[in-house]
Amino acid sequence: REVVLSPGIFKKFLKLKRGLQEIGDQEKGGGLSIKLVGKSEGAWYFRVTAGDKTYFVKEIPRNTVIPLSYKGGGVVEMKSLQEADKILKENDISWAKVINFKLGFEDNDVIYFVSEWLDCLQTILVDYLEKLERDAIYDGPEVSEAARSELDKINDKLNKLALIFEKNGFYDAGAGNMSYDPKSKMIYIFDLQLYKLMR
Repeated sequence: REVVLSPGIFKKFLKLKRGLQEIGDQEKGGGLSIKLVGKSEGAWYFRVTAGDKTYFVKEIPRNTVIPLSYKGGGVVEMKSLQEADKILKENDISWAKVINFKLGFEDNDVIYFVSEWLDCLQTILVDYLEKLERDAIYDGPEVSEAARSELDKINDKLNKLALIFEKNGFYDAGAGNMSYDPKSKMIYIFDLQLYKLMR
């Protein structure tokens, strides 16, 4: 059975991450390598490599972005994503996936969520959409047309996902909580909350 970020490894992660402030910053030590790959509304996203395993770690400070009524933290997020995965399959959605989550836990101050690493997690979908918007406006006709076409297709998919998840009691199903692989055209969902699990 795979051991995901043992207590010893996690202590090293907490120590190393203190030196990370800007996206792209990296630290190494004690057999661990970490990189700050993103920030969004108080949450920080890291790539953590321990040995031959690489993980996506999301850190959310409770006192800045989490409502006082919120219960369950990373565990709730894992359960929410399990439910989301079922809904995608029930609706025959083949162009969106839930990332392969490994662990969810919390303390009094911070919530952590750990999943399998994917290279596309370095680019949040909302940032990719903003890039397409710029390409569609400022680049030459050929690039602009391609960017606009891809932008429209992704937005259509996002609207469909939002409707399906809202209907099933989820919230936060937006581009800020997803990543996108331009090669496979796959949307990866890494943050989604089911209302009934948060009460």
